[in-house]
Amino acid sequence: MARDGNQVYCVVTDAYGSTARTNTVTMTAVEALSVADLADYVGPLGSTASFTVQATGTGLTYTWYVKKPTATRFSKSSITGPTYSVELTEARNGNQVYCVVTDGAGDTVRTNTVTMTIGAAFHVADLANYVGPLGSKVSFTVTADGEGLTYAWYVKPASGTDFVRSSISKATYSVTLTEARNGNQVYCVVTDSAGNSVRTNTVTMTVG
Repeated sequence: MARDGNQVYCVVTDAYGSTARTNTVTMTAVEALSVADLADYVGPLGSTASFTVQATGTGLTYTWYVKKPTATRFSKSSITGPTYSVELTEARNGNQVYCVVTDGAGDTVRTNTVTMTIGAAFHVADLANYVGPLGSKVSFTVTADGEGLTYAWYVKPASGTDFVRSSISKATYSVTLTEARNGNQVYCVVTDSAGNSVRTNTVTMTVG
């Protein structure tokens, strides 16, 4: 880095003492070109299959290549940005993708090859409101199909204006029905391993 920005020229002298000077050129340090691995995509039919290149370097350009399961070679895509994003249709099920990243100096790096696959449809069933006596156990359980599901519950007190994320991170939200919780509203955001999210309906716990 000590020589970054240094300028250089050369004076050439022949046997007769005549001299000529070259033009002045500059040496510039650029960030080394590297890319992180891409991850396969599994999601429901009609979802968006998206792959984004995380790369370091200067003046980067992106060339994506795609191969259908029935094809024998990859074809160049019209997508030229760092993100390759398409709707996952039956025709694209099993498609393979990679990207060639080129920096301003002409150096290139190829990403790993990843696959887009139609997975199980991702659905959640509606939750039901809870009415019970003071001190009873309130339980809301998400019934969902999908792969690698995670759960984020959100709660709003009857007197509140905003939902706040709960510390409960399982499929079942379970608390004791106290006076303070009377009228609380709850919903859950379920996320699958492909990053797709579905929000349940909002339900209420009531002392009755």
